[in-house]
Amino acid sequence: MIRYDFSFFLLVISTLLVSALFYFIMRIKNKSQIHYAFIFMISTIFIWSIGHILEILTTNIYGYTIMIYVYIYYLGLCLAPIAILFIGIIFTKTKISFKLFYLLLFVFPLIDYFIIVTNSYHHLFFIEYSIFNEFAVVGKYFIYHTIISYIYILVGLYYLVSFTIKNSGFFSKQSLLIIIGVLIPLSLNIFISFGVIT
Repeated sequence: MIRYDFSFFLLVISTLLVSALFYFIMRIKNKSQIHYAFIFMISTIFIWSIGHILEILTTNIYGYTIMIYVYIYYLGLCLAPIAILFIGIIFTKTKISFKLFYLLLFVFPLIDYFIIVTNSYHHLFFIEYSIFNEFAVVGKYFIYHTIISYIYILVGLYYLVSFTIKNSGFFSKQSLLIIIGVLIPLSLNIFISFGVIT
């Protein structure tokens, strides 16, 4: 039985806030590429959050994890790093045109997700999955997923930070909010991934 503790209620509140933010951005007329990049990022966070909420609720009801909700949650988790990377790129360049390179950036998240969905056949991502991090046993591929995801996120943040320092001398309010919004969950995720906190 999973307790509905403070972290669960924070997850629910953040999901509601992400939904409200999505609604307000969707109402903006004459959206630019940066708006669409934000919509993409917010959508990945919403999918990640709602999948995790459903995983917790159904695990409490049935006493075991229903993997479809894990797959929903990991869809958002796999796509969030590339969404952050594109926000950094578009923020720096204002507008980007189609290039094969940008399309190739999606290869890793798609392979990542395919490996998660097919994990029961090869156990490369998880040898044993558990909703509790301390009981999960990760497979050989998990470290690649972690490192490459963090590279995408850090490169996106680098673009954002270097652009704003170059143009404003310091952080603009927009970029500061984006950076804080990415760094807080990223830091927590790093601590959880490497077992500093459980």
